[in-house]
Amino acid sequence: TLCMARYSNQPSFRPLDIDQSSIGFNVGDLRTNITAFNIILKRLVGRMINEASSSSSSGDDKSVSNSRFYLADVAALTSSQMVYALVQCTPDVSPSSCKTCLRRSVE
Repeated sequence: TLCMARYSNQPSFRPLDIDQSSIGFNVGDLRTNITAFNIILKRLVGRMINEASSSSSSGDDKSVSNSRFYLADVAALTSSQMVYALVQCTPDVSPSSCKTCLRRSVE
């Protein structure tokens, strides 16, 4: 696996799966507007992909963590709900391959 993108409404991510890929979803109530969720998620992950796949980290203090090919961040969905996201590529891929892989993983 060359890259990974995850998002959740929980602050802790589960341990990384050993399988080549896994897909999970929550059929529970989001308790918010799904359109608003999709807009916030798209903006958050889109920005994260651009930043994480850049050739050097920017050290953006707004994100939770940031280094080359890795970024974890959070965005407010409502005043009481957050969206947590993580994007990561293996260090041996080029910045353009990282960006392409991450974009495909969230399509």
